[in-house]
Amino acid sequence: MRTNTGIAALVTGSIDFTTAGGSAMRAAVNGAPLKMILNITKKADLWILAQKNIQRVEDLRGKMIGVGGNWGTQFYQVLEALKPSGVDKDVQLVSTGDVANGFLTLQQGSMPAVALTPPYSILAKRMGYRDLVKTSDVIPVSPTTGLVTTKEKLEKEASKLRRAIRAVFRAVDFARTRKGETVQFIMNQYKMDKDVSEAVYEAIMETLNPTLWLADQEVQIELNRIAGLARKPLLCLLDAVLDKDDLQSLRAAGAVGLLTSAANVAGLKEAVAALPPRRQRRDDRPVVSLPRGQAPAEHDDDDDDEY
Repeated sequence: MRTNTGIAALVTGSIDFTTAGGSAMRAAVNGAPLKMILNITKKADLWILAQKNIQRVEDLRGKMIGVGGNWGTQFYQVLEALKPSGVDKDVQLVSTGDVANGFLTLQQGSMPAVALTPPYSILAKRMGYRDLVKTSDVIPVSPTTGLVTTKEKLEKEASKLRRAIRAVFRAVDFARTRKGETVQFIMNQYKMDKDVSEAVYEAIMETLNPTLWLADQEVQIELNRIAGLARKPLLCLLDAVLDKDDLQSLRAAGAVGLLTSAANVAGLKEAVAALPPRRQRRDDRPVVSLPRGQAPAEHDDDDDDEY
């Protein structure tokens, strides 16, 4: 199921869960009643591979890159991974529908480069296509895959939720501890040789989150990313009164507004009032008059980085 279709189906109640964690978090920030209850992978599992005549990332300037989906998580990962080389604004991202089609366009020569996940990234490298960027080397945290459900199901279908959580824990534990059987599954599923399947297994294990949990700092990194991608102040929809630590994390992530029910307003106001004051921005700091003839010290712009 396509990511956007899965999110829509989950919101309307047509399905119970989705694993599209990255897209679900962006939808939740924008008001969708979604909850990520487990995080399965917290590293990007995407590689940018190019035709054999392209030697460097900088050679992608002015070229098209095929990406699966339609301006979903993979599009954002590609742009973020290209930023260090300075070509993120000089490439054209084109949807290939999914990574299988992306792999096909690479083989056909119709795309100079494509973004691929395992097993297609492994197969493309084995075929000699140029491995330009491993996105997990550039993006420290990217919770792309997780178990996501709706607030309503979380409240009303606890037994189903517990069964789903147990199933995910068992599946992850099986994959981590029984390599041989997992590799055999990959071989059967994708009709691949054992050595390729083992390489796919290792790539998957590298991105797997063994605890199925995200630390507060990792959640904050993703919130910062979502706010930056949206290019607008971050508004957060809350269904409960948060404590001081939660509010501090939202502030640090760039949240400028909180949306909540009328019943929570009074408690939320008290919690916000109890927060320590922000550090003053340079423009808000009091002006100090210096005696004539005395030059002011040079201002350290780093002071504006934290407030």
